[in-house]
Amino acid sequence: MKRRILSNQYKKAMALLLLLSLLISGLLPDVQVAAGVTSAENEHSMMTGLASADSMDVPDENAEVHRPTVTNLAYADLLNESNEMTVADEMTVADELTDTDQPEDMVSPEDYAQYEEEDRKDYLAVKKIRAARAKANKTGNTAASSLQSVEWADKKLVNSIDGKGLTHESQHSASAKIFGIDVSKWNGDIDWKKVKAAGVSFVIIRVGNRFSASGKLAVDPYFESYIKGAHSVGLPVGIYYFSQDISTAEAKASAQFVLKQIKKYASYISYPIFYDMEMIDGGRLDKANLSKKKRTDIWCTFCDAVKAAGYIPGVYASYYSYYDYNDNAVDSAHVSTSLFEKKGYYIWLARYNTRTYSSRPYSMWQYSSTGKVDGINSYVDLNVAYVRAEQTQATASSFRVKWDKLDKAKGYYYAVFDKKGNKLYGAHTTGRTATITKFSDKSAPKAGQKYIFKVRKYTLDASGKKVYGKYVISAPVYTTPCDIKTIACKAKSETGNGATITWSAAKGATGYVIYYKEEGRAAYRKLAMTDSTSYVIHELSPQKKYTVKVIPFVNVTGNDFYGNESGTVTFCTSVATVIPLKQVSTSKNRICIGWTWPKNVLGLQVFLYDADGKQVTEPVTIEDQTIQSYAYSGLTPGAKYICKVRAYGMNAEDTLVYGRPGRIEVKTRPEQITGLKRKASTANSTTIVWKPVSGADGYRVYQWNASKKSWKYVKTTTQPSYRAKKLKIATKYKYRVRAFVKSNGIYGFGTYSDAYETATKAPKPKSLKIKFKSASSATLKWSKVTGATGYRILIYDRVGKLVDTRLTKKTSCKVTGLKRGKTYRFRVQAYITTGSTTVFGSSLWGRGSADSRVSQKV
Repeated sequence: MKRRILSNQYKKAMALLLLLSLLISGLLPDVQVAAGVTSAENEHSMMTGLASADSMDVPDENAEVHRPTVTNLAYADLLNESNEMTVADEMTVADELTDTDQPEDMVSPEDYAQYEEEDRKDYLAVKKIRAARAKANKTGNTAASSLQSVEWADKKLVNSIDGKGLTHESQHSASAKIFGIDVSKWNGDIDWKKVKAAGVSFVIIRVGNRFSASGKLAVDPYFESYIKGAHSVGLPVGIYYFSQDISTAEAKASAQFVLKQIKKYASYISYPIFYDMEMIDGGRLDKANLSKKKRTDIWCTFCDAVKAAGYIPGVYASYYSYYDYNDNAVDSAHVSTSLFEKKGYYIWLARYNTRTYSSRPYSMWQYSSTGKVDGINSYVDLNVAYVRAEQTQATASSFRVKWDKLDKAKGYYYAVFDKKGNKLYGAHTTGRTATITKFSDKSAPKAGQKYIFKVRKYTLDASGKKVYGKYVISAPVYTTPCDIKTIACKAKSETGNGATITWSAAKGATGYVIYYKEEGRAAYRKLAMTDSTSYVIHELSPQKKYTVKVIPFVNVTGNDFYGNESGTVTFCTSVATVIPLKQVSTSKNRICIGWTWPKNVLGLQVFLYDADGKQVTEPVTIEDQTIQSYAYSGLTPGAKYICKVRAYGMNAEDTLVYGRPGRIEVKTRPEQITGLKRKASTANSTTIVWKPVSGADGYRVYQWNASKKSWKYVKTTTQPSYRAKKLKIATKYKYRVRAFVKSNGIYGFGTYSDAYETATKAPKPKSLKIKFKSASSATLKWSKVTGATGYRILIYDRVGKLVDTRLTKKTSCKVTGLKRGKTYRFRVQAYITTGSTTVFGSSLWGRGSADSRVSQKV
């Protein structure tokens, strides 16, 4: 802003000299030089970069608050740069800005009507995008991301200018919240008095835009009436430009276009000049398919040109296009947001929700596009801007604070309160920093304490009396934590590569930094930060001596302030842990484990325990470092054993120490399976079972392939049974099974069971003929069943009692011994014999009487 001040002062001086010369020469005898007061007022407004929303005549501190202009601390300094321009440089800028030639691609007011439809289409496209964005925030259903989280738990958007119902992120917990609107021609005629009375404290006005189809530049038809109307009621003003620039050359032209339009209203503008680039489907920006770097260069070209002209540059974008969903990402996929933050651009974030859920920095939040404000007959965008204080320094007995600039303040009154609200100190300043070392009672701030720091501005009335506003800035401030009284290394907590350190809590600390150094090194190294009062240190070198100290700190809105360092604790690390141990081999009575020798040890001790932790044998000591494995025999099959190996050696103080043992669980192989037998068979399946094997984790079943004369793996099961399906009818099958254990990712198999042969059931004969030869005998004949070993004939009396059984390998059988006058039922089954097992098939039934001597055909 100093560049613009120099220009105005230069021009005013030239004008005054011209007027004086004319008066002296008598050419203007009736002209009175009365511009001094107005110039001074304008100069003050330009120097502060602020426009007040309230009257300067505030009778007392309980009157309406003087609304502060919203600037981040970094942005407020943009207007106070030391790189002032020379008169020659200033004249060059002035020439550029007063050039009456408009850009070739600018739409003149006379031709604007023919571009009205293109402007309307752009407006509707953006409106559609924003409506979808609001709906996504409200319901959690968005095509932009599948992320579902607490951020979409909100069911109602806030559409009031007072912002009731909004939740502000922690970065703005101590900030004053100022509410305002942004407008364009689509808001129509505005009653600015009603708007201000409704609670609006600032307004961001669209100066113009570049169309998405033609690429033409156009001034918003309502721009001048809006900025004059807002200024007439004392509303601070900012500017935004809707961009469809596709090159840095266009961005530069857009910046010059904006600067020309706002030139005569410069004294009205106290908020930033915002660059609003939004994608419109099918538009020139969409079709350009710009890379992330090119898009970022375009934004920076516009913003840097605005900054060079003395204004605060700002960027406007939705959360979805500006930030990644992962707030911890350095940049979004669209633009280099970290570069914008580094350059100090004022960030205006749009997210239609009851909170932003963003940890990234921003200074203004557009929380609704469907707001309702008295004096405006359409929906209007609602915004909240933040004014904050920041603690910049702390000791055990002092702290320093700086705060954002408040509009048209002649000075500030700041005060310090304790947690109960008691006022401890207060003072005036014309600056924006304060260092507190003593309170009003001459006592100093205490270590480990929280205080409340408040700021209010004052102005001067016509008599020079201070007129105070209310406290609008309130922030917690802290002294550094109290000292850590004790620090220790827990007894016997040392391990081969670390130790557990504990210390007493320091009052007022929000965290601790642990530092350590190895013996022989001069400097400490930062190890870790924690909010606990203990820390397990890992990855230290074995058999070394270390010294550790801890420093408490308090975190205040992202800044860490450190207290005094603790005393030190010294400890020696032991020998290294033997890791990893590995399973070399196993059998049903033997296991073998292996290891890698650590450096600088004298030997190893090997221990063996059963599953219950009982030591199986005496420890074995090994000092020959060529030996890298050890085997135990005479063990129980299918049993779990725990093997431990620890190293021993001399530490840094020449004391014999033992390392923490390495540990591995190993299982011996299981016993051979016995008791294999058939449980059931059908025409197409058979089920076999066996005796469970102690310690087995499972079983593998194999089937004999007669054509290939080999065994084929068919199934792994954890149960001592197996059912084979989809088999051929009346067919023999052979199986064998073995148990297994699994340890350390390795299968250990037992011996195969003996082979067991079974069969599927044979079908029933297709026909049965019964012929009675006499009153006491009958002949049965039936059809042959393929694959059958033989047939079984069962004879029942009429009440179902079994009276006789016959076996034959033929397809006929003569039954004798029948009794006259009795009726009999005959049952015929094919069977298959496999070893000691016989599998009977389905039955074919027939019946007859010896008296009737009737032959039956079934």
